[in-house]
Amino acid sequence: MKKSDQAKDELSRVRGLLDPLVPLVEFRHRSWLEKEERDDTFSFLERNGLAYVSVDAPRTRASNVVPPVAAVTHSVAYIRFHGRNAKTWNIRSEKSSERFDWMYSAEELGEWVE
Repeated sequence: MKKSDQAKDELSRVRGLLDPLVPLVEFRHRSWLEKEERDDTFSFLERNGLAYVSVDAPRTRASNVVPPVAAVTHSVAYIRFHGRNAKTWNIRSEKSSERFDWMYSAEELGEWVE
């Protein structure tokens, strides 16, 4: 879902629907994490009690791949390691596991340590 006032309105209601669970929000459109939008996005999540899901995915410019941003908006922190297989990322197949066919190196995982 692209970042918009309507999308933010929908997300603002999630906490109340899931309480006492902590809603984890993983964005699937890069508009939420463009450099000029990040502060607003993270402030919005914090105000609404939503935990941001940091994502590691292929380094592409596709709108469905967000940039890797390590951020915390709640006491719960979460990172999704999707893999970096850009060749198979947007291929539709019966074997969705091919999309995530990636073995992280120690160096790649080390990028997240700090």
